[in-house]
Amino acid sequence: MKQIFLVITVFFASAYYLGAQTVREFVIEQLQAETTVYLVSCASPAHGVIVFRTAIIGLNITMSPPSALINVNHNRHRNEYVLCVEPTDRRYRITITHPEFVAIDFTVENVGAGQSQIYMLNPRQAANEPATTVQTTPTQEAAAAMPPIEGIMVPGANLTAKFAWLQRSADSHNTYIVEATANESIAPQVLHFSGAINITVVLRGDNTNRTIRLNRNGTMFTVGRNVTFVLDNNITLQGHNQNTGRLVTVSEGGIFKMNNGATITGNTTSGSGGGVYVSGAFEMNGGTISGNTSTASPFTEGGGGVHVKGRGSTFEMNGGIISGNTAVRGGGVYAGPTFTMRNGTITSNIANERGGGVFVPFNSSNFRKIGGTITGYSSDQTNGNVVKDSDGEVVARRGHAAWVGQWNHMGTDRRKETTAGPSVNLASGSADNWDQ
Repeated sequence: MKQIFLVITVFFASAYYLGAQTVREFVIEQLQAETTVYLVSCASPAHGVIVFRTAIIGLNITMSPPSALINVNHNRHRNEYVLCVEPTDRRYRITITHPEFVAIDFTVENVGAGQSQIYMLNPRQAANEPATTVQTTPTQEAAAAMPPIEGIMVPGANLTAKFAWLQRSADSHNTYIVEATANESIAPQVLHFSGAINITVVLRGDNTNRTIRLNRNGTMFTVGRNVTFVLDNNITLQGHNQNTGRLVTVSEGGIFKMNNGATITGNTTSGSGGGVYVSGAFEMNGGTISGNTSTASPFTEGGGGVHVKGRGSTFEMNGGIISGNTAVRGGGVYAGPTFTMRNGTITSNIANERGGGVFVPFNSSNFRKIGGTITGYSSDQTNGNVVKDSDGEVVARRGHAAWVGQWNHMGTDRRKETTAGPSVNLASGSADNWDQ
């Protein structure tokens, strides 16, 4: 039976059209069309984009339910078929047919904003049975990834045992690797080691993505002084509704780093910072922060994805995606003292008052965008960051992309309503490129 070479790429729609970082890309060689069914989890708060790259022309692509498929485009020059699909909480079935081989069935299932995985099911296996992971090559993500972090492998039967070992045994000037080998639920963890300095803790999945959930209310990880916490490849931190904490809190003197293959998602907190709350330093090199909500009032600030607060706290965004988060102010990011954006994408976030993508409370704050993309509803009504009131109505002149406030009514509010792409620089202390 004929075999084909196929590349499957899962995008956020805005990331594809802006040329930004993909969520994940896989190469599958010698796919036997008559024996394989693939389950692709592709979740986005906006439209998802799935790209099939193959030199074979004449493919016929259909989807069930038909209403889930927005459109299919074939780009002959790039040998790719682009599917734009609606997000849903149920599975899609994609059927690819060609005169020379039997139909290939793919099932696409939304399982949480920002996640993307490919699984293989035997066609005789029931659709709701557990799937096994396909051995695929994450080419684009791996190409941009840093070399694997080396350190001391932490022993233990599960994550609870491994973090308990760290509390007993970690010492200064060491790097410890905590590897998740299964999906787990854990209690809130405080990464603070009294009397020790310069400790690095790396959390990653083994050979597949692992999802870590909270088993109670609170902050999943609190990063203490003199500790660097690295959220590395193949790991998802999953929150829950009506939580009282964030998924990661970075205390003063602590450092948090997020790399490719990491996801922070699905958390709703009554405080600020639905995903990450920063009083220390946060360095986002890749990964996804999506589907988080801060229900804090304007008087207690906001930040659906990230909240940066406190003298000396910093957020440096070098890559990754912040998407589909919600807050009263700063749907994507509430940026207090210092926020520098060098790369990455902030898109499809919602604020109820000001700053759909980014909210900067004072024009004395140090906000600089020198790369990356912040989308804005005024030029992208499909995927742009947006300000909507409590009734869901779009509100103008409130900074769909970004808002910088004034201090004690001294100075000028600045707002960006349209998309600021990689070549559009913004700074809280400069009037250049703002819409006002």
